[in-house]
Amino acid sequence: MSGYSAYQKSQRVTMEPIQVEADVLGRITREIESLRGEQGPDLIKCLYRNVQLWNAFAADCLSPDNKLTDQLKASIVSLSIWVEKHTHLVSKGKASPDALIDVNRSVIAGLFQAQKAQSRGSPPPPPGAPHEHHISSSA
Repeated sequence: MSGYSAYQKSQRVTMEPIQVEADVLGRITREIESLRGEQGPDLIKCLYRNVQLWNAFAADCLSPDNKLTDQLKASIVSLSIWVEKHTHLVSKGKASPDALIDVNRSVIAGLFQAQKAQSRGSPPPPPGAPHEHHISSSA
């Protein structure tokens, strides 16, 4: 294991779940952006990783330990379904990945906003407020 790999691994261990979610989503989003306009196995693999991540978010929403509001959990599950459908269109060359990038970026912004609120000790946002919670609240 290289020094950088060891650093990355230790960094993930010490990160809050909300930071890990934003980090992973950010890396996948940047990779999709770098492959924008291409068709081929690299794009397909990256899009598949994005779908896997969204499926993990949706699965976490179905956990009885998840403390998000029912409305927010339903929104995340709906987004996951949309991501899978849109990814299929992108992989067939029938759509651009731009909408996937936009959704991911919006969620990342919401995760950072929620992290800032947590670090300031702000009161929790009203139920159903957009972009105010991290996705895996069962941690």
